[in-house]
Amino acid sequence: MRRINRKKPEFIEISMLNLIDVIFILLIFFMLSTTFSKYWHYEISLPKTNNSENTTKENNIKEVILNKDLNLYIKNNKNLIFIDDINKYIKSSDIVLLSADKEISYDNLIKTISIIKNSNINKIKLNIER
Repeated sequence: MRRINRKKPEFIEISMLNLIDVIFILLIFFMLSTTFSKYWHYEISLPKTNNSENTTKENNIKEVILNKDLNLYIKNNKNLIFIDDINKYIKSSDIVLLSADKEISYDNLIKTISIIKNSNINKIKLNIER
């Protein structure tokens, strides 16, 4: 009987540099293709419009954010604000920009607007997603 000499399999090495390059390219791709929302930490989704009208920027604007759980926030202040305390946060502003979640009922939105109006704020703008 004849013996067959089999070669031992050679260890094939995969270059880690190529793998790191591919992972880095995928990371860049997903970072660039992701959409970012400025309201992600308030858990709010704004209603959308097809209108592309630009709004003018004013100096003394406070943004009030109302999420779907009816929690109020002032933009750049991530703390929850009670509806009765809103006067002290917006009293020095000329205009209030109200960003309300699209799932909020019309009744709750009108109640919030009336409380803001009772704070002697005459100009209230409703924020939408373009």
